[in-house]
Amino acid sequence: MKFSIDSCSIRLPLNEVKILDTEIKALFVTISEATGEVKKVEKNNKITKEYKGIKSKFSIEIQFNKSNVREEHLVIIVNSKMLKKRYFEGITSDNISEVHSYLMEQKAVSFSLETMLTAQAVDIDFKRDFTAKRETVVKALNILKDNAKASTGINVGVLPFGLKEGYKGDNIGLQFNKRDTTSISTAPFMKIYNKTGDLLTKSNVFALEHLEELPNDLWRTEFTIKNKKHLAMHKMSNTLGELLSTPQVVIEEAYNKTLQAILNKRLKEAVHNGLIPPKDLVLVNFMIMGLDSGYNWSILKETVLGTLEGSNRSKKAKQLDELFEAYVQPIKKYSNYKQLDNVLAEIGYTF
Repeated sequence: MKFSIDSCSIRLPLNEVKILDTEIKALFVTISEATGEVKKVEKNNKITKEYKGIKSKFSIEIQFNKSNVREEHLVIIVNSKMLKKRYFEGITSDNISEVHSYLMEQKAVSFSLETMLTAQAVDIDFKRDFTAKRETVVKALNILKDNAKASTGINVGVLPFGLKEGYKGDNIGLQFNKRDTTSISTAPFMKIYNKTGDLLTKSNVFALEHLEELPNDLWRTEFTIKNKKHLAMHKMSNTLGELLSTPQVVIEEAYNKTLQAILNKRLKEAVHNGLIPPKDLVLVNFMIMGLDSGYNWSILKETVLGTLEGSNRSKKAKQLDELFEAYVQPIKKYSNYKQLDNVLAEIGYTF
């Protein structure tokens, strides 16, 4: 699957938007309890609206504009839940108009789609989904955990959840570093988790209201580009419209650099490739065919031995066991290994 934007914070000069919700501009006063003196008068610059599991956050903040002059901006956190039934697509150039329409429906602010595309974007979460069996992903995540680069900084390092043996819950994943990290080069934020479980629990209201069905065994990788400097580091532009047009190869490269910053190179296990001597090949092929047909090993062995008795039976039984352990069992192990390797490749851990 391709990367797309899961969420980001966008900002527009306040003079380019129309404020509809008077609560955003309401005043509040901080008074000294000791003297009754008015210490601070500020704008109540934040408002959160929620609709059937979708949160919209609006605020007014003084930030530097594109000309590096201090100016009031409207800041909005947009997320892919605003796409409703198209949630799994993530935010793209093909569906950004639906995000804009949803925001306008909240009647907190008003601006055109064209204006929205010129907004500066920061704190961008890119996401990519894949499907795989739970037990295989857990093994893969433990490999990542074991290969995480050592760290001694505060709020830096790997945080596993739900990876202990016997855990049956839905909250499964691995997080690297804190989301508010300032060490964008050495400790970027990344997270891999069970998206099906997340939608069944944390986002249950949204899922029930807007999704027709949930995919089984869906997993998500996310990584964050924090700010303008971080975007420039990965050769990305910081306006929403340009960001949505970023080629996949550029996002992939940013993701790979994120992985390389948090993971050591992987040491792969050697797998027996099962070079079978010609004298044993026919019998091994027969064993594999029987196992593939659904027979378990003990029943298949008894069938092959048939009416043999005494030392002939014990010798042939020993031969079959040796062939099974030498050539058939490794094929099963290799299959499991390939499944694990495929999940690690989906995650991007191929170095």
